[in-house]
This record gives sequence, C-alpha cells and structure tokens, in this order.
Amino acid sequence: MPIPLPLLMLGLAIGFAACRSAPPPDATAPTATDRATARLELVTHDGHPRAGTVQLARLDGYDLLPVPTAEARPLRFTATDLTHGHLVLHDLPRGRFVFVLEVDDHARTISPPVELGAEPMRVELALPRGATLTGTVLDDRGAPIAAATVTSDDAGSNSNGGAIDLTARVRLPRLSRAQATTDAQGRFTLPHLALGSYRIRVGHPEWCPTEASAPPLHVDGECRDLGRLVLQRGARISGRIADRGRNRYRLELHPANGGNDTALAITHERDGTFSFPQRLPPGSYRLRARLDNIEPPLSFGSDFGSLEVTVQVADGQTEVQVPLQARVR
Repeated sequence: MPIPLPLLMLGLAIGFAACRSAPPPDATAPTATDRATARLELVTHDGHPRAGTVQLARLDGYDLLPVPTAEARPLRFTATDLTHGHLVLHDLPRGRFVFVLEVDDHARTISPPVELGAEPMRVELALPRGATLTGTVLDDRGAPIAAATVTSDDAGSNSNGGAIDLTARVRLPRLSRAQATTDAQGRFTLPHLALGSYRIRVGHPEWCPTEASAPPLHVDGECRDLGRLVLQRGARISGRIADRGRNRYRLELHPANGGNDTALAITHERDGTFSFPQRLPPGSYRLRARLDNIEPPLSFGSDFGSLEVTVQVADGQTEVQVPLQARVR
C-alpha cells in the first residue's frame, strides 16, 4: 500500500531536523585506539613475585612525575593477579613513561623508559632484593632508646624530600623511603632499600632529632651496620606572649649561627601560650614571632605585631621558658 504523500513529506522533515540537531562527533574524545596495553614480566631471585603496587610515571629530566590523571594512582596487585610472573595492564595512556614498582620483600624498582603505543608493550623487570641498613639508637649517656623513629631519605634531597615542585606535581623518589621503630635495645632494621646513597633521620619526642649519612649501597643483598646513633636530650622551648589573648602568633626558632633548621609553633588562641614540639640541643637561637597570617607593616618603620628575642639553651637544661610582651600601637 503506497504511503500518502503528506505522511512521507512529514517523515522526511522530522528526519532532517533530527540530523541537524544531533551534536557533531567529538574529535577530542578518546577512542579505544588512543589507549595502550603493557605486559610486565617480573623476574625475582626466587621466581615467585609477590603482592605490590605499580605506578605509571613520566620521566622529566631527573624527576619522576606521576601522570596527572586518575591513572597516576598506584595499582595494588596480589600474587593471584600474576600469570607466570606476568602482569597485564590495560587502558594506559600513550607516550613515553616508566613503571615504578613496590613489590613485597624487594627493593623499589623503576623500569627503563618505554614508548606506549598501539601495539602491546612487553617490559621485563628484574626485581632486586635491595640492601639493608641496621643500627642502634642511644641517648647521650649510652642508654638505648626504644620507640625512636628511623627514616631513610635520598642523601641528595632537601629537608622536605623534594616532595613538591613549583607546579604542585608530586615528585616520585628514585630511592626507597623506609621507616622503622627501634626495639627495647634501641636496634632498628631498614630492609629492601634500592641501591644508592641515603641520609638517615632519627627522631623521638623526648630527644633532639639527628641525621647520619649512610655509606653508599652498591651490592644487592648486602647489609650495612651504621653503628651507634646518639640523640641528645636537649630542652623543650615554651612560653607565653602577653597579649590579653587578642591575637594569634606564629613563631619560628632558628639557630643563631645561621643554620637552615627551623622549628615552628603557634600560640594558643586563649592564653597566648606556645610550645615547640621538638627538643633542641644546647646552643643559641633566634626566636621570631609575628601575627599569624598578617605581615608586619613596612611603612614608618613599624614593628607592630612582630617580636624577636635570643634564646639560650645550656648543657643539661631540659626546659626553657620564654616570656614575651606583645608590642602595641
């Protein structure tokens, strides 16, 4: 039965309108061909890779930068996810990257740069056992210190470990950042460290923190004993800014000899009291205070809202009280 001409014309008009209203294809939308696949072949000394994490990172000069997307999150895998030591990763971005692996009972491992493209990439990775650092933490009288925190860091990094750059991208360390707690005899063990040079940091709430440089680790499986690491008791710096509780102050404590170490504290909101969280060894320090989040005025030579005094810590002193009087206009 032939379709009446009015109905035919109406159908053509509706179809034409639908074609005009439909959005054009998004040329920037990712397609299946924009993604890559990688097959990681993990080789261990015993032939049995264990659980761990794998992360995709971009090599930018000497820095390892995570991919700035949700794909940068470390992927946790277990032994059941491995097939004959192989780990297959799908839906990866294309480009030049490295794989960063943290596998249980092995050292941190970084792959050579690889180019991820349309064809599946095969990457063979030999996972080293790493080296071990041990030592003993003692006080200045030779007694062991229990529950001290011992941390490994790259010997070439600064105080914040190079954690953030100017574009707020998190940098991934090339070496192992391990942490251990001393036992009742003051002993500690930092196992499975990637080979390289480390700085060891030791801290305890009741003693002054200290640092030590470890001998470079060059041999997989080696164990180095750092010997005795001594913590001084030092003094805890506290005090009160007489301000009738009107303002909140931020305080900084610097070595008077111009060292880079800085201790920070903030006054209590109600009574103006403050206490620096870490103890400080004997010596001379500069204590500076200013109104929190308010820079002191630069005009007319005014020092309103800022304070600076010298603090002296003597041998054997465990507490130092610093009374301060706020400057007012």
